[in-house]
Amino acid sequence: MSERATITDHQLSFDGDSDVRFALSDPRIVGDHGAVPLVIGLHYGWDGDMPPRHAHDFMRAFLEPVFRGQDVVLAVPYCPERTWHHPRSERAVLALRERMVRDQVVAADRVVLAGYSLGGMGTWYLGSRYPELFAAGIAVAAVPVLDPEDPADSGLERFTALLASGAFGWRQELEQFPLWVVNSRADELIPFATVERAVAQMQRRGGQIEFMPLDDVGHYDSRQYVAALRPLIADVLARTTVR
Repeated sequence: MSERATITDHQLSFDGDSDVRFALSDPRIVGDHGAVPLVIGLHYGWDGDMPPRHAHDFMRAFLEPVFRGQDVVLAVPYCPERTWHHPRSERAVLALRERMVRDQVVAADRVVLAGYSLGGMGTWYLGSRYPELFAAGIAVAAVPVLDPEDPADSGLERFTALLASGAFGWRQELEQFPLWVVNSRADELIPFATVERAVAQMQRRGGQIEFMPLDDVGHYDSRQYVAALRPLIADVLARTTVR
């Protein structure tokens, strides 16, 4: 990717009559070794608070700075429901992955999920459900969501309950999904102890989880998270081959 990639906005039809908007880094900028990795970024935010260009803004403010200088293609869908673990949101992400693998110069076995806050919850969820489709994940400032009681329940009450407890449980598929987790003890929204406990549990069960605890980064301080993530990216991309 160039030092300042071109970002364009697109629309994709899925489910026959549904559309998802997505932002895309310039797909013409690729490496010299054939197909390159695809990073699907899952944005933060809550339905009703997200402007129409939210996916584009998340790309510009967070995802592109994290991966700047790497030979990757970046795509950020606009969440069609209130959470990423809603079935319709899930189908939108899978449709985008299929479209990008089919039409762009990206490697089908090197598709990475990278999510922040609400998007981090989606990264835990989708990565554990589809380890055969996603080679790795980066979950930032988010509680684990693996088996929500009702994936279609995207109401505020349910979301608040997920934040308070995490829905981490256990999914055997998680053992196949390399995951980098970044959370801060100073996060004013995400309970750090919940995440720390879940990561320890999953590591004991054989999950491929790397945990980076931070001390003094607030939930909304995305620039500090960018700085913390950049040293990890080469390692993430080096290990992104689906088994």
